[in-house]
Amino acid sequence: MAEVKLVTIAGADALAELERRRAVFHKTGHYPVLLGSPDDWERIQEGMEDGLEPAEVIASSREIDALAWFAENGADDEEDADVSFDDAPGYADDMGIVTHRDVLNNQPFPKVLIGLFDVAASWEVFAHLHWGAWNACPSPAEHCALHRYWAAEYGAEVVTVTGDVVQCRVSRLPATDGQALRLARQQYAYCADIVEQGIGTVDSLAESLRAGRTWYFWWD
Repeated sequence: MAEVKLVTIAGADALAELERRRAVFHKTGHYPVLLGSPDDWERIQEGMEDGLEPAEVIASSREIDALAWFAENGADDEEDADVSFDDAPGYADDMGIVTHRDVLNNQPFPKVLIGLFDVAASWEVFAHLHWGAWNACPSPAEHCALHRYWAAEYGAEVVTVTGDVVQCRVSRLPATDGQALRLARQQYAYCADIVEQGIGTVDSLAESLRAGRTWYFWWD
């Protein structure tokens, strides 16, 4: 099992500490990821038991073509050039990072964990955590491959991985509504629950992606 250096901090202080450590990643070489509550960490550790070495998962991920994966899982590779979203209140709001909070009461957890990873890119954390391959959740290698693609396309960085949630921050938004719809179809193929148990339609997801710099994925 890969080793992860952990920092324990009050949930109320988690985002500030996460940003502080992200800002010095280029100096420390330790990429910070918010891992949620101690209960979340216990669940993550269960998946890490008897997992492949990170280098093996990363090597396997490089054999996965992200666009082919999306197509095989129901997302076509075309964007609709003439699609246009009207203003719809609510969908453009960016939810931000939420995994330092209890979903039942929206209050910060008393304690949360930040993992520090010796990685070259944020998508490699899935290999170190051996995260995924349960229920409809993709395998660790698939997570690596798809997030590597999104990092190249949108500047997406994995910032939090809990027992069942992944969140990313993005530096480049889809340039058109058609591109946003293509990305939404990819995300639906990757994580159907964000539509079917969340925002309701792929079109609504696409509209949120036009403005939101935080992505949210959740697997039941």
